[in-house]
Amino acid sequence: FLPTQILGAGSVDLTVPRLLLQRGSYNLHASIIDDGMVHIYDLLPQTFRLEVSNDSLNESGGVAVLGGSWSHSDHDQHIGQYRRESV
Repeated sequence: FLPTQILGAGSVDLTVPRLLLQRGSYNLHASIIDDGMVHIYDLLPQTFRLEVSNDSLNESGGVAVLGGSWSHSDHDQHIGQYRRESV
């Protein structure tokens, strides 16, 4: 988000319709930087702590819940393509 100019007091709001995080605690940082990510105008490390407790968004490992689904095909041309070789 790049405002054309800033005059006086105000706010910038971010709306995330669905935050797909696993259950846990997260530290949020806030910063204002230029679009080249070179100049930091303001930085508030660990400004907020977010507690996620929704048990319906659990996947094994990682912090994000991707919500993907797996599928496979039994067609002959795919046999052995992903076979694990023994050592």
